Amino acid sequence: MQYLLPPVARYFKTNLHAHSTVSDGRLTPQQVKDAYKAHGYSILCLTDHNVAADHSDMNEPDFLMLTGVEVNTQVSDSATRKRTYHLNLIAKRPDLLWQPWPCRKPYPDAAPYLEKVVADNMSDEYSPENANAIIAEANRQGYLVFYNHPEWSLQDYTDYAPLKGLWGMELCNYSSQTAGYNDRDNSMVYRDLCNLGNRIVPLGTDDCHSTRDLCGAWAMIGAEKLEYGSVIEAMERGDLYASTGPEIHSLTLDGATLSLRCSDARYISLESSNRFALIANPIHNDSLLREATFDISRWLTLTEDSPNDWFRIVVHGPYGHFASTRAYFRDQLE
Repeated sequence: MQYLLPPVARYFKTNLHAHSTVSDGRLTPQQVKDAYKAHGYSILCLTDHNVAADHSDMNEPDFLMLTGVEVNTQVSDSATRKRTYHLNLIAKRPDLLWQPWPCRKPYPDAAPYLEKVVADNMSDEYSPENANAIIAEANRQGYLVFYNHPEWSLQDYTDYAPLKGLWGMELCNYSSQTAGYNDRDNSMVYRDLCNLGNRIVPLGTDDCHSTRDLCGAWAMIGAEKLEYGSVIEAMERGDLYASTGPEIHSLTLDGATLSLRCSDARYISLESSNRFALIANPIHNDSLLREATFDISRWLTLTEDSPNDWFRIVVHGPYGHFASTRAYFRDQLE
């Protein structure tokens, strides 16, 4: 039997996209951390705009701060669509404070952090080629890079399809959702990037700037310990799932039998890179599911010569909330 989600003792509720008064957020770093801890989170990464900051001084035995930064290119020169790339860089070690360019805005609370930043002088022009240069250098420096809110960024397939070297992307961005953008479920973007051969994870994030956009979407990370290195290793392995509410308790593959246990679900769907899909409770009646079993023998036959084919599971909970696994590629299965 293969555990597609590891049977670790605990999955840690995590927000990997947040802003504080170190950039354009309304809460101090301590206030942001306190708010997330009060809502049952165990991991937070403050990704202030163009200010890489180590907040490990706020660590507690039951709460871990990751180091990160959000960087953005200039907007495109289109007169009608001001497109931009926003990328989050999650440091593989807490003291990594490289960023591709200096902070160009006088954020009042940023000064103590900017003294420690190692800023490069890369271009921030808007182009897929430059976005890839930023991703490649961030990877080289020691970051995990994920792609943010394509809807808010006014981007389409021509903008994101060329991207290479991403670790993940925002499946749901709660701040964009509350602002009226359709970044609630970027499944098509995720599907497109996976179909292009990208082995990336889907993420739920808040992108919070105030108390209005806290705790709406998150990642559940299955790490062995609540320690920086252990959490990063789990993230690199893809041992996580994205959620706006439902919990996934286990996901196993035994031969061609895929089994899932979860919290209450209206229905559970399996989607794939080809014309193969399955659904549990397809009539969406009033009964709720907590488990599902799928026979994927036909999918395994369809993909036996196609290592880049994949499937993922989506749990559709009450009130429109969902949880999604990452895409599992054919050559990753035992």
